[in-house]
Formats: sequence, structure tokens, C-alpha cells
Amino acid sequence: MLDGLFTQNDILGTALRAAAVRNDVIANNIANADTPGFKARGVAFEDALRGALDNYAATGTLDLTDARPRIGYVNKNYHYRLDENNVDIETEMAALYRNSVRYDALTGAVVGNSRRINLVLTGR
Repeated sequence: MLDGLFTQNDILGTALRAAAVRNDVIANNIANADTPGFKARGVAFEDALRGALDNYAATGTLDLTDARPRIGYVNKNYHYRLDENNVDIETEMAALYRNSVRYDALTGAVVGNSRRINLVLTGR
């Protein structure tokens, strides 16, 4: 049972780090919303985590080395402004909110999981 709880914390920790990276990328997009020629960036992570979890289910061995966030351009050839900046502030603010909710949920899961680990280790 304890191994499973530690495994869950490893997975949650990886997801928390990805959410932190995503938050930084979104904040950078917002900060550069008025920078001519700036191209918005995004974070790809969920598919990498899903692949690691599928491999874990098949092999019983958790390997999160490839489950890391990757930063790339979003709509790099698309711009709707004359200054060729493609940051849409409303889209970025919505993404920031979604990521904030995700981060809070992950944090709550880590706290709950840590309480369960403490219960198993101490009996109270």
C-alpha cells in the first residue's frame, strides 16, 4: 500500500511541476502581449504523462523521465494584429485560470496523499 502512495506522490509531483512551468509560460505570454512580433508559447505535457502511465500499467514500473513539459510555439504562423503578435489576452487569462484550478486540485491531492502516508506510517 505504501509503495502505491509514494508512486501517486511521484505522479502528482510531476504534474505539479508541469503546471508551474505552464503558469510561467502563460505569464510570459501575458507580459509580452504588447511586444511587436512576439509569438505565444504553450506547454505540452498531458500526452507525455499519459504515455508514462500507460507504460506503468503495462509493466508495473513507473518511469517519469520522459513525462516532462515541452514548451513550443502556439499558432506560430497566425497573427491577427498588424504588429504580428499573436497573443490573445482573453485566451491567456482563461488558460491562467484553468491552470490555477488544476494546480490547486493537484496540491489538494498531494496534501491528502501525504496525510494517508502519515496515517500508514504513524497509525494516527
